[in-house]
Amino acid sequence: MNLRQAWTGFVTPEDYELHMASIGQAQANAVLVREAVINWAAAGARLWIAGAGTGQMFDFASAAFLSPFDVTFSDINAQFLERLEARLAQSGLTQWRTQLDDLEQTALAGPFDMAAVVLVFEHIAWRKGIASIAKVAPARCLIVIQQNPAGMTAAVTPSRVPPGTMKAVVAAKPVLVDEAELIAEMATKGYRELERTISDVPDGKKMLALVFESNRRFIDRIKMRQTEVPEE
Repeated sequence: MNLRQAWTGFVTPEDYELHMASIGQAQANAVLVREAVINWAAAGARLWIAGAGTGQMFDFASAAFLSPFDVTFSDINAQFLERLEARLAQSGLTQWRTQLDDLEQTALAGPFDMAAVVLVFEHIAWRKGIASIAKVAPARCLIVIQQNPAGMTAAVTPSRVPPGTMKAVVAAKPVLVDEAELIAEMATKGYRELERTISDVPDGKKMLALVFESNRRFIDRIKMRQTEVPEE
């Protein structure tokens, strides 16, 4: 079984959530997403959360931080989206929708002001994922990747035994994304690094959150500053 097969219908929401919480990554990533959105998305912005999963982040960060925005949640797993929809229905959010979608070749057209992709690239052909982002062309993009301690190459800590169906993911061997290669690939699509945040998680690992901004957006901001009338 490959990663696509595992994620499209084999891994259960229950096993996924149990695993992510047990390794502290669900908690850390919830905070990273909340802070990036609050810091870099203006009220009324159209957000795209790709690979949104089950919405587990709302167990650790109140969904209220998304209330000023219009949010599209997408994932490749229909069961995950069903659990996400149940959470959203109880969240108090009013401007949201879900979409079954493949980030390697997204069918979404946008427009979006900001996209967020959290621990997805390790499980797909990540350059295709970046191409999808570039096609939709959000002004800003949050990408969270996992970084391991020296000497550990496996995405899942070898000493940990994931629950139930999550063992299929381990067997399919997700591949960590190199930070420098990611930044370089984003640059080829017209995105520059705007901010980075690191969150420590168990087993000596780190969650690296990178916020990118399109060069077009950057140039527009510079032009706006140049045309501002100075105060007397």
